[in-house]
Amino acid sequence: MLPVEEQDIDTDRIDEAVLGLMFLTVHDLDRMSVTCRAWKSFDWDALGRLYKQGSILNPMGKRSRWC
Repeated sequence: MLPVEEQDIDTDRIDEAVLGLMFLTVHDLDRMSVTCRAWKSFDWDALGRLYKQGSILNPMGKRSRWC
């Protein structure tokens, strides 16, 4: 197996996959505020990037919230 250099990793594709998986684990949908919860057992770096992009809210709390 060849070593993977950090520049070879496509973090945008990883973030898209994590966001898709979060969508599949949606629960506690609050229709009044258009927020919901998803399980947060995903890579913390990916959650941090999604938070910086504005794709999710509260990535480091008890439960991830996103809309």
